[in-house]
Parts: sequence; C-alpha cells; structure tokens
Amino acid sequence: MFLALFLLASSFPTISSLSPPSPFLYSVLSQSTPSYNDEPLTSTTTPSSSNIPPQIPQPAVLPTKQLPTWAYVPNLIGYARLLFLSLSLHYAYSSPSKPGKFSILYATSALLDALDGKAARYLNQVSNLGGLLDMVTDRLTTSSMLIILTQVYKKYAVLWLGLMGLDISSHWMFQYYNALRKTHHKSSSKGAGRTGEVKMNPLKVVVDYYYRSPIFFAYCCLAPELFYGGLYILGEFDGFKGREVLRKFVWWGCFAGTVVKQVTNLAQLGEAIMGVDEVEPVV
Repeated sequence: MFLALFLLASSFPTISSLSPPSPFLYSVLSQSTPSYNDEPLTSTTTPSSSNIPPQIPQPAVLPTKQLPTWAYVPNLIGYARLLFLSLSLHYAYSSPSKPGKFSILYATSALLDALDGKAARYLNQVSNLGGLLDMVTDRLTTSSMLIILTQVYKKYAVLWLGLMGLDISSHWMFQYYNALRKTHHKSSSKGAGRTGEVKMNPLKVVVDYYYRSPIFFAYCCLAPELFYGGLYILGEFDGFKGREVLRKFVWWGCFAGTVVKQVTNLAQLGEAIMGVDEVEPVV
C-alpha cells in the first residue's frame, strides 16, 4: 500500500518543475482574488497613473494636554489680583499708620489688570471664566476703594456711593445687553434690532472708541483705581515722603482718566437701556 502511494505521488510534477502561468491568467487571478497579505499582489503589467488615487499628505497631529479653564494663566493672574486686593484692604484697616504695604499691594493688583488680557491672547487661553473673573475683580476693586473713601472723606460719601452704583450698574447692564446680542462687550456696538435693522445710537460712538483704543482703554481703566488709592493715602496719612509728588500724580495724572471713565460708564449704561428691548422683546 505504501509502495502504491509513493508511485502515485512521484507521478505528479514538483512545484519547482511547474511552468509559470501565462501573464493573462496571472492578471485575471490577481484582480479577482483578494490578497490577505500585508503587500498586495504585483502584476507584470504596470497600471496607468490615471488609475492611482492621489496621496494627500496628512499633517502630523501632536498630542496636546488641555488644561482646565480655571488653571489658565490669565485666570491665575485674576486670582493673584484678588489676593493682592484682599491683602491691601487688610493693611488699610490693620496698619493705618503704614501706607507702604497698602500702596504696593493695591498698585500691584491694579497693574495686573493690564496683563491678564494680553496673556489670554498671547497664550490662546481666552475663556468665558476669564472674562467674568476680570469683570468681577474690577468691580470689587473699585467698590472696595469707594467704600473706604466714604470713611476717609465723609463729606463726599454720597458721591463715592453714587460712583460705586454707576460702576456696578453700567457694567452689569452692558454685559447683559451684549449677552442678549451674543456679542462681546468689547466688540462693535452695531447690532440688529427686533426687526433685523442695524441701528446706531450716538452713545455707541463713545463706547466704541473707549473699547477699541488699547492705550486709551488701559489708561481709563488704571486711572480711577490709582486715583482712588492715591486719595486714600493723601487723606489717611500725613508726613510721609513724596506726598507732594503723589498729590500731583493723582490730580494731574489720574483725574482726567477718572472723569472719562465715568462718562463712558454713563454712555454704556444709556446704550444698554435704550437697546436692550430692541434685542429681545418683553415676554
């Protein structure tokens, strides 16, 4: 039996002795038979370049680690502003005879206001939390100093409280007005009303110029804070070196910016009052 099987197997040609298939048969088999190897079957015929799909290079995607919004660098600057403001108010009440600590901490908190926005744009870390944090910190800084001034200059307490109310109400209403329009409060003040018609309020010219002039905007933001802080030092402390220099800086350097800031507050308050019902009707 084994001898019969051996003779039967030897009668078939070996693999090495088989003649290669014709090119036509090979091309038919290669097109009809799928290849399960990593490399496709090669054909003796070269396909035309028109049948080859173009290879579009794909850009390399680098893995990035997304920080949580609260850990953005501009928001960390906002937290530092709140810390310096809190410490300055602490020394304003606990160490009234030493204006140095208050002055340094309060000035640092005010000057950091000019850095958070630049850091947000430079690092591409603009966020809604950052905008709200900046707005709240500004309002807390102004309100805190105006409340302190009511105790230092009691004769003008009504004026300080009125400026505080104007500062809070104008920014809150203007922020709400722009939220209804789905625009940023520093963007163009042109907006479509209820009928879709674009309207321009004369007050918007003032607000637009205020927000669209970086140097002018920075000056008008810093001037009131430095003006209020300087008035506090002048009214609370006597006999320190540089008092005359500080007095000139407060009145000649910061008073004009403080007045312009109040005019802008009135303008954006008026714009919000006149435009809020044009955006969303009362239900």
